[in-house]
Amino acid sequence: MKKVIFFLVIVAGGAYYYHFHWGGRVSPYQIVQRGSEQALVATIGDAKVDFTIGRSFEETFMLFGASGEGDDQSDASLSGIPLGIASSLLRRYPDFHRCDSPGAKEAQASVVDILIVTDKRDVRKLLRTIAAEFDKRIRNKGERLCAKLSGSAIVLNSLQKGGEVLTAEQFASMIPAGAIEQHHVFVQSVEMMDCRNVL
Repeated sequence: MKKVIFFLVIVAGGAYYYHFHWGGRVSPYQIVQRGSEQALVATIGDAKVDFTIGRSFEETFMLFGASGEGDDQSDASLSGIPLGIASSLLRRYPDFHRCDSPGAKEAQASVVDILIVTDKRDVRKLLRTIAAEFDKRIRNKGERLCAKLSGSAIVLNSLQKGGEVLTAEQFASMIPAGAIEQHHVFVQSVEMMDCRNVL
């Protein structure tokens, strides 16, 4: 297990973080046909990441967290409650986003993490703007921020480096029980908006 975890850290640092900072270079992401399915792959040096592209994805989230920086699984990430659930909570608990609200426990259980992969510079730029705006509003106790993501759901198949492979099953086994639900999304467009305008 220690070897697998170490391998994950090495591949993550060498691949995903670099992806986020490819700057003016050609995007490392490629879409390839694999039988009846499409795969999203990227190769940087001897590191390779492989996803299967799934169904279309379009959802708006009330944000409870945002990072415009890459981590070990993505180019950026958002944490939030899907708009439909947020609307339902708001009708029953107008202050559900507050920690002392009677609806806080239900709200916390509804939060999902969206791990974002994108090959578009304008999307990456807006994700950084969203993260900065989210932080500013939290500090100033401002209006809640929402974000709409459009693209495709993707499933992580494997990470490879130096002839070793970390499979999706091995990766899933490292996620603690009770952790926040996570979804990878290959994002093609993103919109930022005040939640009060859409709830």
